[in-house]
Amino acid sequence: GEHLSFIYDGFTGGIFFNSDRWEPIETYLVDRLPKLTNNKPNKTCLVVKFKNLNNNRIVWVVNIHLKAGLYGMYTRHINELSNIINQLNKNGWNGKDDTILMGDFNNSSSKHKLVMNGLNKSNISPNKIVELCCNGKYTQHTKYMVCEDLYHTIPAKLCNIYPINNSLLCNNSYDGIIYLGNKKIKIIDRQIY
Repeated sequence: GEHLSFIYDGFTGGIFFNSDRWEPIETYLVDRLPKLTNNKPNKTCLVVKFKNLNNNRIVWVVNIHLKAGLYGMYTRHINELSNIINQLNKNGWNGKDDTILMGDFNNSSSKHKLVMNGLNKSNISPNKIVELCCNGKYTQHTKYMVCEDLYHTIPAKLCNIYPINNSLLCNNSYDGIIYLGNKKIKIIDRQIY
């Protein structure tokens, strides 16, 4: 069977992978935004460069977790994505490499468009951008976020008192999986080939 391994980002997330098929060859933590002071740690995204053990194909995987907030977040998220992309470039990524950006974009807008704007700001244009998931489908249910910060706990309490099944307050599509690269990809049984 499959042997799942996990690379922890040291904060709240990480990347699971099938160690029978993939070998991590480089691992980075990249800042969401440029560091403003030396005293305060920045939130980071985990980046792992994998090699396929069957065909030596290289795939970069970036675990995204952009800043949560109520107002003005679209522009901030473009800046965060641009900064992440610029840091990938500094680590040898060229924009044409097969890359998966996945995680919590904390934005209900189109993830495809959001990533495209981040790439444009960084002057990077991959041959292909494909949204593999979740394209407007609800992926987070606020009523379960009672142990988060105030951005989450107040709406969580409201959604538990007044459940509104189809409201953006109680359900959202903040998560996404975006493929960047130049290969035709196929997904079989939830695996990328």
